[in-house]
Amino acid sequence: MSDNICDRCKKPVKTEENVMELLAIVQDDPLLVFTNDKCRHIRCSPSSAQWINHPDFMPMTDKRPKYAKKQYSVENRKVFEKKFTSGWLKLIGEDNLEDSTINLMNLD
Repeated sequence: MSDNICDRCKKPVKTEENVMELLAIVQDDPLLVFTNDKCRHIRCSPSSAQWINHPDFMPMTDKRPKYAKKQYSVENRKVFEKKFTSGWLKLIGEDNLEDSTINLMNLD
């Protein structure tokens, strides 16, 4: 990420707001951050943001039919929500095991 400016809204992006950092955590692929020069806020990427289910993150919906989470089964939605919410908690530095477990249990 060369200049840390969001390619959508053109505003500065902090590490804890960067969707590429989130995807690197969710996909367990740290090289993703280095091999992709895209810089984008999580909130500017509704296809990823829609999966974060936490009281401190305002819910988002991706209205594009190709990416909307409503097309997935309830089971798959729960899996993605757990992965993305857990990844987001790690990204913002609130990934202590006790808090994460409590938040993820509330997704069911």
